[in-house]
Amino acid sequence: MSARLARIFLFTAGIALLATGGAKIISVSGSARIMDVSDPIFGLSYKAVFWIVGGIESAIGCLCLVFESKALNATLVAWVSTNIIVYRMALLLIDYRKPCPCLGSLTETIHISPITADVILKLLSCYLVIGSYSTLFWLWKRGRFH
Repeated sequence: MSARLARIFLFTAGIALLATGGAKIISVSGSARIMDVSDPIFGLSYKAVFWIVGGIESAIGCLCLVFESKALNATLVAWVSTNIIVYRMALLLIDYRKPCPCLGSLTETIHISPITADVILKLLSCYLVIGSYSTLFWLWKRGRFH
């Protein structure tokens, strides 16, 4: 890894988190019935979960685009992406088989199926986890993790 590659990763991670967080926040303002359904893990309405998670993702996305600290940004991306992976694993443990409504009603707006969106978001989660931990490892090896 190089400093340039780390910057590119953190920039793309910031854009991705801003997009997914923004999609959640925008979806909350819609009238989709899914917003009133309880999330199978947290027991809160998807509306509440989307406000919380969308806000966190958007905030971390903005920080990645504004702050220069690779260590801070990679740590935040690692934290949020690890939480996303753990959430997905928890869904598997309770045998939840429906596509994650992670983009809310945006899938209808951009004309992609919930299954396609689910696959894209799983791949994005893997990209964020692998990229953030690789960046942190690179920073640690170079003695720049401060």
